[in-house]
Amino acid sequence: MKDEEIKKPQTVAEEPSAVSKAKEADTNTDQVEITEEGNDETSENKDAKDQESKAWTGEDRLEAVGLSRREKRRYKREKYKKTVEGMTRNQKISYFLTYNKWPVIFSVTATVLIFLLGVTVYKNSRPVALSYVIVNAADPQAVDTSFKKDYCARFGMERGYQFHEQLNVSLDLDTYHAKFGELANNSDYTSVPMRAYNGYYDVMIMDEKGAEYCAYQDIIHPVKSYLPADILAQVEDRALMLPNYYKDVVPMAIDISDTEFAKSLNLGYDKVYLGFPGTTEENYENAKRLLIYTLGITAE
Repeated sequence: MKDEEIKKPQTVAEEPSAVSKAKEADTNTDQVEITEEGNDETSENKDAKDQESKAWTGEDRLEAVGLSRREKRRYKREKYKKTVEGMTRNQKISYFLTYNKWPVIFSVTATVLIFLLGVTVYKNSRPVALSYVIVNAADPQAVDTSFKKDYCARFGMERGYQFHEQLNVSLDLDTYHAKFGELANNSDYTSVPMRAYNGYYDVMIMDEKGAEYCAYQDIIHPVKSYLPADILAQVEDRALMLPNYYKDVVPMAIDISDTEFAKSLNLGYDKVYLGFPGTTEENYENAKRLLIYTLGITAE
């Protein structure tokens, strides 16, 4: 009978115990290369503080649970003071901007928008001393508007008043008829009449070509229907006769060519006329003031 083969039990490799793992970890830790001594302490502190500051998203939130708003604010202030302790001024600024970037951006943007809104409201709410448009100036950039200071002083409007002016408008009846289709997108022939109809302008200062076009398009009113009798009697001899929208030849503008006001404007043409496009009481009052200032008329 064959000898029974005695099988030796196979040894199974035991998994390292938790104690072995801990020892191995300690050994590996001891083998970690030690960095140079004398590292910048400020840099280490800053890195540590950065990590500490980020902890607000974790454990600090848990600490703040159940606190009132005032207590949370006090907790945040104490946390901030502890974090920036030992930082230089530049580091504090950098830290503040890094972790408060969006609140800072929002605050600055809101402040700028509120300021601009306030400026816009203030400008638009100021009373208008005069709203006028210059038509067909030879060189719009050369137009002299220095009369405004003297004008305001004359009527006691030194502070708070504003002028609306448009100096570069070109209007001509011959051009209108010759290039009608091409002028559909020309703002001088589209937006200026609309502004006049809506009472934006008090007066229009122009040459005869401009007055002819404005009379034809009913942009300016006939002088007799716009000015009261007492003022009309003082300026009627200066009236420019032109065909109106209905082809009736009537007084449509006032000749102010010989006045110091007209000469001072430097319009590039000798014959200067004043037309009245206004549709509101304010338009009329402002136009009346300009007639007083320009021609020296008397009016109530």
